[in-house]
Amino acid sequence: MFCKDAYKNQILNLYICTRMDIVLLANYNTSSLSGYVYRALQGLGHRVTFVSPQGGAGNMLLCEAVVNVPLLLSKHQLNPDLLIVVESSVYPLLVPIDIEKLSCTTAWWAIDNHVNYRWHKEFAVFFDYVFFAQKDFTQPASQYSGKNISWLPLACDPSIHINKHAERTVDCGFVGNMNKYRQRYFDQLKTHTNIQIVNGLNPYQMADYYNTCKSVFNISMRGDLNMRTFEAMACGSLLITQDIENGLRDLFEPGKNIVLHHLTNAADIINYYQKKSEEIAPIAQAGYELVSKEHTYTNRVQTMIDKAGGGKQNKFEKDIYTIRKHYMFNHRHYKTYNLAAYHISYKNLSIIKKIKYSIRYLWAYIWQKRYLMGVKKFG
Repeated sequence: MFCKDAYKNQILNLYICTRMDIVLLANYNTSSLSGYVYRALQGLGHRVTFVSPQGGAGNMLLCEAVVNVPLLLSKHQLNPDLLIVVESSVYPLLVPIDIEKLSCTTAWWAIDNHVNYRWHKEFAVFFDYVFFAQKDFTQPASQYSGKNISWLPLACDPSIHINKHAERTVDCGFVGNMNKYRQRYFDQLKTHTNIQIVNGLNPYQMADYYNTCKSVFNISMRGDLNMRTFEAMACGSLLITQDIENGLRDLFEPGKNIVLHHLTNAADIINYYQKKSEEIAPIAQAGYELVSKEHTYTNRVQTMIDKAGGGKQNKFEKDIYTIRKHYMFNHRHYKTYNLAAYHISYKNLSIIKKIKYSIRYLWAYIWQKRYLMGVKKFG
């Protein structure tokens, strides 16, 4: 099958002769990005130590949710070539501290920039290399943090998201959780289409379900380029996805390998392809071949390693780290007010520095609010 052969060729072509010692620090979850990154690193032949507040993967070390990373590495006598932190919203929430004190190269892959931009731009300064999954936020965060941030979108895992070439009996399907905004939208959509909505599936069940769908419908949370985009295409379904920014057209060509909708015309699009089913296969096949070749987590991890292998990025003076920790750990996502040392350090800063960075923080907040005003929110 094309997908399996392409995936094997990727591994052969991208395999690194010099194996790296890598520490992956993230909340482990088989259905989250951390699990996909872990499998991709292993597939590329690196020696990977997975550190997480909760167990589940093979060579894994357990840590506290609030973890002093230099002390952790010292305790377990780890001396990695690269430390990768992957954002995850799985609880207990991982809070890595003192990343900036490490002598090894560090990288961070931040995913939910559309939701967590306010603390992402603070956290970026602690790493040598930073990758954002949502393109629109890379430049503003780079300007704010004084650090070059690269765009690294999400992808698919060909060991899970497979086109099984099965009979497709569902005209259009959607897999996802509901909130009041989505529920209201889908209730209306169902009155005009025969779209089928399911939730509560694990990644393997979801892939099986996509293999029964002729087309998969996709909407975005605050305009994000999400996992569903790549996973549905990798399973051979026609992707009918919301027209957004965040690099969608940089990766895909509407009408050739994806189909776009604008929310208000979604019912018309779904019904059109139900009637014109002969038009589905060419677009779905083109999308399937593209993501299987260019948009896998093996591709993404290799990109990350290629860039992070170039040496250290710029470091900052101690006051910068103190200010950023103050803003980050006080953000509602973390609320780690018990990290008293950073609050004491912040209190000792000059009034001028506090005012200066408070103004910058406020301006970044205004930018995010203005950006989101132009985005249809579904959560």
